Amino acid sequence: MIDQVRRDCRRWQLLPMGTTVVVGVSGGADSLALLHLLSGWQRSLKLTLHVATLDHGLRGAAGAADADFVEHYCRENGLDCTRTRVDVSALAQQEHLGIEAAARLARYQFLGQTARQVSASSVAVAHHADDQAETVLMHLLRGAGLHGLVGMLPSSPLPAFEPIRLIRPLLSVTRSQIEAYCSAHGLRPRHDATNADTAMLRNRLRLEILPQLECVNPRVRLALAQLADSVRVDDSYLIERTRAALATITKRESDCVMLSRAEYRLLHPALQRRAIIDLTRQLDPAHEIDYLHVIEAVELASAGEQGGVALLGDGLQLRIDYADLVIERTGRHVVPRGALLIPPETDLEIQPGENPIPTTDLTLHLSDVQVAGTSLCLQLSPTRQLRLRTRRKGDRVRIGQMGQHSQKLSDWMINRKIPAAIRGQIPLFCLDDDIVALYWNGWQRFSHWPSVPDSSPCWYLHWHEQL
Repeated sequence: MIDQVRRDCRRWQLLPMGTTVVVGVSGGADSLALLHLLSGWQRSLKLTLHVATLDHGLRGAAGAADADFVEHYCRENGLDCTRTRVDVSALAQQEHLGIEAAARLARYQFLGQTARQVSASSVAVAHHADDQAETVLMHLLRGAGLHGLVGMLPSSPLPAFEPIRLIRPLLSVTRSQIEAYCSAHGLRPRHDATNADTAMLRNRLRLEILPQLECVNPRVRLALAQLADSVRVDDSYLIERTRAALATITKRESDCVMLSRAEYRLLHPALQRRAIIDLTRQLDPAHEIDYLHVIEAVELASAGEQGGVALLGDGLQLRIDYADLVIERTGRHVVPRGALLIPPETDLEIQPGENPIPTTDLTLHLSDVQVAGTSLCLQLSPTRQLRLRTRRKGDRVRIGQMGQHSQKLSDWMINRKIPAAIRGQIPLFCLDDDIVALYWNGWQRFSHWPSVPDSSPCWYLHWHEQL
């Protein structure tokens, strides 16, 4: 096993000379064997190892005892160790995730944070060939495409912590080899009783399904691993093609990814599907998206209407926003640049002086003194009332030089591609019942009717933040 792992590390360049590596250790046979093996190479490869152990808070005293075991092993062998506990059940509720997805999120966050703290360039985990077979079979049963059948890679970016690498030195060795290694070196790993719970899909595959498949093909685990390796080569080519196609038609922002809808429609159907997967993972590298979500997103992107939404699972969605497709977190509140929003159903009479806007940090100032570049000039007859409000059903605005034409306010907003989600929060300024202006990318003034005498005094309206 040692020679096999050494060959893989050289082939995939997993352990460059002088590397600092965080090793994720649970106390089980797999991770304990990995730690023991890497410890033996510390001197020859000039490795600096730092152990990280996480109690997921799911197994009570047993989980704490496993972390105690890892800490004790590190003390006895002169290894630095970082330990923490996360309430995965609470995290699952908070992030609207399943327990397994929440546990994975907690694990990668902890490993990535630890790697940053100790300036490690990589994080080593103990996934092995049996894990790979289970992963490929699980993805196959869920109807995954080529990308899912790749399974796990020997080296990949650590989700949300690039350029730190996630490495898997044991990926080509079997569980039986690992157990033999532990026995030969006198290692006494901990046993996790939840691994026998067949209510969890992965455990059921390991304990029931794969043994039955071995009756048909005794080398089924190897066959699944070979499938993953073969698909990986094909998938890498498609990844290159997809990213080349997307490079000039996408834009990444801090909380979303945007894609030109017109350009997307021109892509080959294979690249359309892969684009959804690739862009989703740009937003959340650990995100797992299933076949039906991809198909529904492609159909919406191709033929859906503005404002349409397709769910992508685990709190992500695709939304049509006029010329763009937007991949974002569900419930994301879109406030474009140049927008200034007020609470829905606001309706205030504006008086000379300061006019605070409830539940905001904004104040409207109405005076006879102009503020250069930021003021709206209005001639106000003493008999007319100036109000600030949000839109109502049936609102219309007067357009044209003399205000001789009217248009639905909703149509005016649609023509200017104001997102539907925020149209009810656009500030409208009304003289009595006539909308004379609104605020969107600055002041937008409409012809008002009836007109006021030229002798009416000029008032200036501008925003400022409350102190």
